[in-house]
Amino acid sequence: MGRRWGFLIGFLVAVGLLGSGHGEQQPPETAAQRCFCQVSGYLDDCTCDVETIDKFNNYRLFPRLQKLLESDYFRYYKVNLKRPCPFWNDISQCGRRDCAVKPCHS
Repeated sequence: MGRRWGFLIGFLVAVGLLGSGHGEQQPPETAAQRCFCQVSGYLDDCTCDVETIDKFNNYRLFPRLQKLLESDYFRYYKVNLKRPCPFWNDISQCGRRDCAVKPCHS
């Protein structure tokens, strides 16, 4: 029993030492430093490149989402994401005919 307690105390001390340095780290200054993946070039499943998507996300989409998130809408209205959508059936598939994988006829 004493060996188990020694292991547990040693483990908790190690976790405490590792966790204490975590709060002192400064966040990176640029978005490139915050991103864990750096991709570039063309995408297999899209007709545009990574740079176009990144530019659209950073300069067109992010400012609008940020403004929406800072508005009072999310403060006063509750959303139940588990409730079915009242406007259309969600089958989680694209509605375009050319978007889906066509089955093989055997």
